[in-house]
Amino acid sequence: MIMMKEALGLLAIPVMIIGGICLCRATFGWMIERRQGRQLRQFPDVLSTIVRSVSVGIPVLEAMRGVAREAPKPTGSEFSRMLEQLSIGVSMEDGLRDLAVRSGLPEYRFFATALALQAQTGGSPRVTLEGLADVIRKRLALKARGYALASEARASAAVLAVLPLVLGLMLWLTNRAYIRLLFSDPAGHAILALAAGSLTMGILMMRTIIRRTLR
Repeated sequence: MIMMKEALGLLAIPVMIIGGICLCRATFGWMIERRQGRQLRQFPDVLSTIVRSVSVGIPVLEAMRGVAREAPKPTGSEFSRMLEQLSIGVSMEDGLRDLAVRSGLPEYRFFATALALQAQTGGSPRVTLEGLADVIRKRLALKARGYALASEARASAAVLAVLPLVLGLMLWLTNRAYIRLLFSDPAGHAILALAAGSLTMGILMMRTIIRRTLR
């Protein structure tokens, strides 16, 4: 019995480590996804601003300075960083490419390519940027519809995630001596660690499935 408890205790350590790594990775991924979502939602307005500026004869570089001053974060700060690179001698093409890489969005890569070609050929990017802004708006509308359709799946995932905690609380209130073993016995500690790891992995799997469905 003692050996079994020790084995469970040793098993709990890697489970907790893996669960912690998965949780940190999921949190970091959520932060990146949230930032990218804000950038993508702000991007059509940015493109419209640049198009309006170019239409009245303002150079593209000056239009991007206006975006850096007026656009909310993170878009404004990213354009400011790109302009700082240009001020120290980085070429327009390289600065736009770095902007696209930092954003991680294909729309920014297309934007960088369009402006880089414009800088080389001297043509107007107005029509291309207007088309890109329209495509992004339609994509955001489609994504919003997908989120609405996936609301039931998200609600089910939330219920499944909260249910073990609710049951644990009910047992604590109705039969405290029974559940107290989980906190006072080494085997109970191992069971709690395994349960927490399984719950974390289940939540991450459900979240991954929902995210891939919405792509």
